[in-house]
Amino acid sequence: MTSARSRAHLPHVLWTPSWYPTCDKPLSGSFFVEQTAILRQWGMAVGVLAVEARSLWQRPADLRECHLPERVVYRQPPMIPRGIVPGDRRIIEAAARRGGAEYAHRYGIPDVIHAHSVFPGILAARALSDLWGVPYGLTEHRPSSLTRNPKSPRFRAIVPAVREAAFRIAVSPEFARQLTRYYGSESFEVVSSPVPQEFFSHPLRTPDGIFRFIHVSHLAPNKRVEETISAFSQVCVQIPDTRLLIVGGDSARVSELKAYAASCGVADYVEFTGRVSRQMMAAEMSRGDCLVLVSGRESGGIVFAEAQSLGLACIASATAGGRHMVPDDAGIVVPIDQPRALRDAMRAVVQARRHSTKFAPSQIRAQAANRFAPDVFASSHADIYRRAIGDAH
Repeated sequence: MTSARSRAHLPHVLWTPSWYPTCDKPLSGSFFVEQTAILRQWGMAVGVLAVEARSLWQRPADLRECHLPERVVYRQPPMIPRGIVPGDRRIIEAAARRGGAEYAHRYGIPDVIHAHSVFPGILAARALSDLWGVPYGLTEHRPSSLTRNPKSPRFRAIVPAVREAAFRIAVSPEFARQLTRYYGSESFEVVSSPVPQEFFSHPLRTPDGIFRFIHVSHLAPNKRVEETISAFSQVCVQIPDTRLLIVGGDSARVSELKAYAASCGVADYVEFTGRVSRQMMAAEMSRGDCLVLVSGRESGGIVFAEAQSLGLACIASATAGGRHMVPDDAGIVVPIDQPRALRDAMRAVVQARRHSTKFAPSQIRAQAANRFAPDVFASSHADIYRRAIGDAH
C-alpha cells in the first residue's frame, strides 16, 4: 500500500499526448485515458491538452472539443506531412497556446506539463512551459521517433525540446538508451506502463483441456500475424488440442488473415474476434493461456503487461519492448523473424504449462502486480513530477 505521506502535495499536471481518442477513433490512444484515470484515482489533478496533427491533404475537420469532467481539451491543426517544410513548430505552438488558454481559464495553470511522444506533444509542452513558466517533460512511446529525417525542419525543432526537458522517460531500458543516443540528450529513465486494476481483478482462466494461444494487436504487418499463424499451424499438427485466438483488426484485414489461415490448413482452429471494445478486453484476453506477439519493432508492448496481469504466459520477439516486458519466469523471448524459434517456443510453453509448475498463472500475475500495478505507476510519476517542480525552483 502507498502511504498517505507519499500522496501529500500532489501536483496539478497537464498531459500533452500526441494522439488521443476521439469520437471517430475511440481506441486511438485509449491507454492515455486509462493512465490519467489512474493518476486521478490516486488523488492527482490531471488534465489533457491533445494537440493532434492531421494531414493538410486529408482536409481534417477543425476539431475543437472540451470534455469538462475529464479536463480534456482537443486541438487538431492541419499540417504538411513528414515535416518537409518549415512551420511545424509555429503551427503547433499556436494551437497549444489557444488550447492552453482555454484550459487555464477553466482549470488553472498546472504545476508541470507531461508530453507523450515528441510530435507534436513535446512542441506543445514546450510552448506552454515558456508561456506559464512551469517545467515540462516527455515520455516517448513510439519506435518511429527514432526514424525521423535529421535534416528535416521538424526534427530540428524537436531536438532542443527533448534536450531541455526537465525529465525524459522511455518504456523499456533498450529503448531509453536508443533515445538518449539519438537525441544526444541526458539519459531517459524507464517507467513501465501500467495495467488497469480490472485486469488484476479478473478471474484467472479455468483449464478446459484446450490450450489457447492469443494474439492481440491492430494486425499491422509489423506485428507478424501471418508468421504467428504459420507457426501455430505446425504446432497444431503435433498438439491437436491447441487453438489460436486473434483479437483486433478491421474487417478487411481479418478477411485477409482468415484466407491465410485456410491456406495453412488451420481455418477451423483459428478464431478472429475483430475489434474489441476496451471494456471487454480483459474478458477477451482471459480466454487465452499464452500471448504471442513477435513484432519486428516494439518499444514497450503494454499488451504483455496486460496478459501477465491475467496470468498468461508470453512469447515475445527480441525487440526492446519484448526483452523488457517478458522475463524468463513469465515466458520466452525469441529472435526476431525466426519461424523455427517461434514454433519451438509455442510448443515449449504448452508442455511447461501442462507438465510442470513453470509459467503458473497465479505466479505470473503476482509478479506482474509488482511491476505494472496502478499504484506503482502513480507513485513513480508523482516522484518524477515533484523532482521536476523542485528543480525548477
